Amino acid sequence: MNFKPQQWKKKKNSKQRISLLKTKRSCINEYGKYALKAIEPGKLSMINIEVIRRFIMSKTKRKSKIWSRIIPDTHMTKKPAEVRMGRGKGAIDHWFAKVKSGQIIFEINMNQSNILDKLLKAIDQKIPFKTKFVKIK
Repeated sequence: MNFKPQQWKKKKNSKQRISLLKTKRSCINEYGKYALKAIEPGKLSMINIEVIRRFIMSKTKRKSKIWSRIIPDTHMTKKPAEVRMGRGKGAIDHWFAKVKSGQIIFEINMNQSNILDKLLKAIDQKIPFKTKFVKIK
């Protein structure tokens, strides 16, 4: 799936720091029984989001419904290798989403609760920050 914005009319942004504050929005389950919640702040690229989504679908054998609660709307620019200084900012290289601590990344609706521990350990290796599973009450 292609999560990046279809049209981008804004200028290329400068690099910004990720906030260390906890999020006040998107910290409550709205759709599924389980949620993957970020404990630490970080960045998730468009490729990482798709890898995690496909991994969850394959481990639950396509019997679960997944909702992605983050959108990669921030871009990163990069100049080609061996280019001299100057001549403006480089082209857009990839898109990523800023994730605050306490923010829900994915919501999952499935009936198999015995898979959650194995799923969390495997997802922790694919995400560059700590996460945990939260069950809706």
